[in-house]
Order: sequence, then structure tokens, then C-alpha cells
Amino acid sequence: MKKLLFVAIVALFMACNSAPKEPVKVEGKWNFKEFVEGTAELNPQNQAMVNTIVNMFKDGSIEMTEGKVTLVSPSAGERSGTYTVEDGKLNVKFGENSQFALHVANENGNLIILFNEDGSKETGKIVMAK
Repeated sequence: MKKLLFVAIVALFMACNSAPKEPVKVEGKWNFKEFVEGTAELNPQNQAMVNTIVNMFKDGSIEMTEGKVTLVSPSAGERSGTYTVEDGKLNVKFGENSQFALHVANENGNLIILFNEDGSKETGKIVMAK
């Protein structure tokens, strides 16, 4: 009886947690809308990483269609390459020596670029709008 109850609880837990996540919608042309600062005090290395990513997207746009990406940015210029999205991670590759991976989500019709997979509250986020 105990074993049956344990198996039932495990099966219920797995059924609740096995629902697939809704895929992040990245296709289209996205323009920089705003950078929302987080509440955490970042160490110098993490702050430099956040600043670099923000500067790459600030006052720029990114267009993604069918695996192809074009980034237009005052700091990075215009770059074209390829992208994939899997489990909320956007992987972008511009040639052999230039690539990045970012956590992304959709929020209120916008594309949200996160600095960690746990969300934006502590480290902030970049909001990109169509």
C-alpha cells in the first residue's frame, strides 16, 4: 500500500512537471526599448558583462527569421549570422570567432533578454519591442 501511494505521488509530480514550456517567440525585427536595472549589487566582472551586452543592443535592432539573424548596433555595427533557440536560450553565431548565448523570454509581446536563467529581478533585463 505504501509503495503504491509513493508511486502515485511520483507519477503525479512527474505529470505536473513534464508539461512542455511554451517556446520563446524570437522571429521578427526587435528594436531596443529599455534596459531595466536589477536590484543586486554585481561584482565588477558581472557588471562588465551586463554593460557589454547592454551596449551591444542599446539603440540598435536585431532581426531574426528562419535561423538567420542580423544585428544592427552603434557599438557592434551591422552583423549577420545564424541563430537557434532552445529551452529559452538564444544562441547566435556571427562567423567562426564571434558568438554569444543569452537567456530570453517573452513578456507583454516584447522579447526580453535576461542576464541569467533565474529571471530579471536581481540582474536586470533588456526589453526589445517590435
